[in-house]
Amino acid sequence: MAWPNPNEYAEAMQNPRGAFQDAELIKTQVKSDRFGLPRAISGNFATVFEVKNGTQRWAVRCFMREVTNQQQRYAAISAHLQQHPLDCFIPFDYLPEGIRVRGKWYPILKMAWASEATLDTYIEQHLDEPETLARLAEHWFELCAVLRAARVVHGDFQHGNIIVGADTAIKLLDYDGMLVPGAVHLPSHERGHRHYQHPLRESDQGITEANYLNVDNFSAHVVGLSLQALAIDAKLWQFRDPADENLLFRDVDYKAPDKSDTLRLMHEHPDVRIRQIGQKMAQIARAASYLDVPPLDNQPPPDLATRVSSWFKGHLVPPPTPDVVAPFAPLTAPPTKSSWWQDHVEDPIADFDALEVDQQVARITREFESTPLRYVPFLFRDYLSLRLMYAYPHFSVVAEKARVERTERELGDQLALLKARHKRTEASLEEAHRQFAEECTAHTHAVEQFNNALRAADEQEPHDLRRAEQQTAYVQEQLTRLPVEPDRIPGISRAHVELLAQVGIRTAADVRPANEARAKYVLSGFRNAHPVQDWEELLRWRGYLERVVITPNGEAIPFETVAQVKRRYADHRAALARGHADAQTRLETARTHSPHLRQIEQLSGERDSLDLEIDLLTQKLTGVRDELRRYEHITLRNLLKRVLR
Repeated sequence: MAWPNPNEYAEAMQNPRGAFQDAELIKTQVKSDRFGLPRAISGNFATVFEVKNGTQRWAVRCFMREVTNQQQRYAAISAHLQQHPLDCFIPFDYLPEGIRVRGKWYPILKMAWASEATLDTYIEQHLDEPETLARLAEHWFELCAVLRAARVVHGDFQHGNIIVGADTAIKLLDYDGMLVPGAVHLPSHERGHRHYQHPLRESDQGITEANYLNVDNFSAHVVGLSLQALAIDAKLWQFRDPADENLLFRDVDYKAPDKSDTLRLMHEHPDVRIRQIGQKMAQIARAASYLDVPPLDNQPPPDLATRVSSWFKGHLVPPPTPDVVAPFAPLTAPPTKSSWWQDHVEDPIADFDALEVDQQVARITREFESTPLRYVPFLFRDYLSLRLMYAYPHFSVVAEKARVERTERELGDQLALLKARHKRTEASLEEAHRQFAEECTAHTHAVEQFNNALRAADEQEPHDLRRAEQQTAYVQEQLTRLPVEPDRIPGISRAHVELLAQVGIRTAADVRPANEARAKYVLSGFRNAHPVQDWEELLRWRGYLERVVITPNGEAIPFETVAQVKRRYADHRAALARGHADAQTRLETARTHSPHLRQIEQLSGERDSLDLEIDLLTQKLTGVRDELRRYEHITLRNLLKRVLR
């Protein structure tokens, strides 16, 4: 039988008392969307709802399909976390009979609601803070080490399951794919987000008690290396496609590292640290199995023989992509005395001090002779190489190179911050210009509307006047056919009719202001007449007839006199003229005194100042990089070439 879909879960949650039996959940209300329906956050395996009771909020995770051994898995996870409590996990309760849908109980996961930002959102909010991203990367490395020490595997590291709070504190969500010692034998349907998993992770086949801790290694590298790279160069963020739901790397990068645009971009990056991160990502993507990827955390150092052997593989045999491509090879032979012109040109090429090299070699030789290894002479070469590896950072020219590299990084970080500020300022300036243009356009449109209304009034008034004249003539003609008759008008008797006829008032058409004086005069001599009141009754009668005049086609005429039309248009023009003047005033005020203008002026000044700072810093950084080129061939490999020639 199919499990409930998100809509069915949402419908059930509208009645918490009928849906839950948990004492806390039955008192809650589900968070609704703008249509008043429960707001669901759906994933591949479950749908999450936010419920609250006062200030308390919980996440209710409802599963959309049955997962074998789910209850046993969560029981094992809960038991293990009780023995190894970890702050990165939010306390949860697995309720086998958590929610009732269609009269049947289904399991849910209840946990406190996490309001912190997801990893991708947090990164986007702090792109201009390299120190924050670097600290976040450090915390991620520490978290992975803590999980491994606690023998816990999350199973689906990805940005949506990682939230970051104050002081870059990291918490993990979605525990459906977790592995602990007591749950390794339980089959899991979790394969993880495709942009965070090795392309060969297609099933849980091959996972054992001995290797299950390696399940997270690949995705841990994806997150950790992305954070390290963004802390060095936040501009890498702009090359990602947000629609793909990833950080820096995607599944296509893992399937074909040699064809990956992202890895090519990192391999060609001017910062050696970014190049190293790209090489590391390509290396783990080529692993024969996701279970063969090494852990992200630091491992204990191997014994001396293993260290010497491993070190020689990486340094004495040139790798496919050397860390520095030297345009010359002055260190393949013993140093010779420099020519006169090399000593006097500006910024001569830096080189290892021959005396310092000889002193280090002599010191290491004496050290070797004082150990039992002197009885195995063929080990001297390996011993010398290993000791030079540790002594390398202490050579004066290496320290100088490190100083210049630190200066370059600091200037690069400063330049990145300035450019980020410049970008924000430019965006704010564009927004201010847009708002100013919209404000002026709105006022201009209002002025044009009043102008159009005035032109329309000028065009329409003659038509309404002609219509009023025609209607007046028609109504007048109809009124001449309606005689003044007794008993049809309140207070008007036959005697009134005869008296009014004497002064020419015989029909409704004759009841007009010009005849008012004569009517009142003739009625004043009649004993039962009330001239003022009688005339008002006559006017009301005429007004009623005007309102009920019917045209030949059976329509009532909305009667309006020519004077009324003129008065109406005069009032309309006066109102339009006032509105036009107000709109014109607002337009002129906006063009000269708009708050957006002051904002534009301020932001333009900030942008120009940032442009100047960026130019100066760029020049300084260019000078430092020119200086750094003097040290291009100062590498451990070249030192060993000189000593081991």
